[in-house]
Amino acid sequence: MSDIKIDPATGIVIEKKVILKSLDNTTDIPTVSSVDTEQRKLTKEQIEEDTEAKKIEMEMEKGYRVITVAPYGEIQLHKPTVKDDYEAELVYAKEIGSLMDSQGLVTLEEMEAKLDKRGTWTKEDKNRLDTIKNEMVSVNTDLFLARSEYKVKKTPDLKRRIKELDKKYAELRTEFFKKESLRSRFMSLTIEGRADERRLVAKMSKCVTYLDGKRIWENPEDLEKERDSESVGRIVFEFITYIQGVDPRILQQVPEILKGLGDKEI
Repeated sequence: MSDIKIDPATGIVIEKKVILKSLDNTTDIPTVSSVDTEQRKLTKEQIEEDTEAKKIEMEMEKGYRVITVAPYGEIQLHKPTVKDDYEAELVYAKEIGSLMDSQGLVTLEEMEAKLDKRGTWTKEDKNRLDTIKNEMVSVNTDLFLARSEYKVKKTPDLKRRIKELDKKYAELRTEFFKKESLRSRFMSLTIEGRADERRLVAKMSKCVTYLDGKRIWENPEDLEKERDSESVGRIVFEFITYIQGVDPRILQQVPEILKGLGDKEI
């Protein structure tokens, strides 16, 4: 007789036993199908990645993401409308004009020149950051194609290539965040950096709501007065990754780089 076991998550046969009776009809001899189980089902990681990718796609189609952040509870992050973007750009332009007349702040170009002279952030660092970004896009594309192919053709070579690409992408990601963290630390002190922050605050004050649609912050000033920097930092990160279509799980993959995100003034 045959005993067939089906994986409830995938609907794929994962084990098939054939019970053979011995000559004296007293001994059951089980034999397992020779087809490798690993070649007949998706790995847990692949299922999670597919699910998360579909979730992000659905979020972009719906126009909002739901997250839970204390002390607010469940909240919605909405995609900025054309009007939201336009008004945020006006805030950016106004802030640039205002800061140009202020003392103590320099432009992005002036800051880069000073840092390059001191060797703190050089042109080589800037070029390397651009290179890393391009390499991440390339590796991520190769990784997506390899995983897609592995779903159909589960060969040892493909599995090995996926592991190599995963490792390469992790290395690039870590290097990217280290360099970007250093760059952002200085660039946030420039006129353009401060104006960028004001633009982000303007968007978030309109695009972060409770589930009933009521804004958490009625205006940018209310957001800037928030004292819970950790919660605001979490919302900032989720908002940015959402509107850029990025997997927010990356936050858990580089905690040592992003640990201070909530402490950054916005």
